[in-house]
Order: sequence, then C-alpha cells, then structure tokens
Amino acid sequence: IPDLALTDQDGRRVRLYDDVMKDKLVVLNFFYTTCEGVCASAGFWLSNLQTRLGERLGREVVLVSISTDPAVDTPEKINRWAAQWKRRPGWTLLTSEGADVRALVSKFLPEELKSMHSPVVFVGDGTRRRIGWVGVDVVDESRALLDYFDKMKAR
Repeated sequence: IPDLALTDQDGRRVRLYDDVMKDKLVVLNFFYTTCEGVCASAGFWLSNLQTRLGERLGREVVLVSISTDPAVDTPEKINRWAAQWKRRPGWTLLTSEGADVRALVSKFLPEELKSMHSPVVFVGDGTRRRIGWVGVDVVDESRALLDYFDKMKAR
C-alpha cells in the first residue's frame, strides 16, 4: 500500500497507511457518490458491517472507502454520501486531487473493471507494511447465505 496523501470526508489531509490503516485490520472499497448501482450496495453492506463490529470499529478494524471520481467527489459530497449510511468513527472516506487514486485502483482491480466499478471490498491486515489482500464480493454474500438456507432446508 502506498502511503498516499489523500483528503478525508472532513477535509483533512491524511496518509493512507500511516494515518488510516496502520496497525488495524482493513476493509477497503472503491466507490463514487453519483453511482446508483453497486456503490449503494457496498455502502449498505459497510453500514451493516460497522454496526456488527461494534466497539472494534476504529480500534481493531477500519473501513476505508476511496472515491474513484475525485473531480466530482469533494469532501462535502463524500461526507453527505457517508451520512446516508450512518458512518461512524472508524469508517474513513477519502478522495484525491491527483492521479494517485487511479494508480491505487490499478493495484486492486483487473483491467476490464477499471472503467467500471465493482461490488468487491478488499480485506487486509494493516499490522504489516506489506498488506496481503483478499477480495470479498458484497453481492455474493447474499447468494452464499441463500445457498446455506437451501442446504439447511434440504436436510
């Protein structure tokens, strides 16, 4: 993870690794505020996750959402987007004025998804400088749950 200088939902400049991720388990996603599709699903999923994390949110686990549309997504806009999902401390939303975010996105999303966006969130361990990441599809989570219910019904 590059230690990019980004701007958070409150207009503060922060370092991605040192100020936000360091020494925490991390759930990272990419979004943009004008998205009417998967970004809303991810926002809903993250909102529920922060509730389930309870007191661990911010202490042990951080949620990090990074805008892929920094030209539109000002701190004020990402703060409004976060408010609709009842963002609490421990869930940081970030935007950038430069090409830094695009370079970061290219490390996570395959070429065919770079022009689109994805319902995938990435889970990593920020207790190490070189974070290993696992992708989790927030849409598939409901499919897995339905499969589980179907298997239980068949018993």
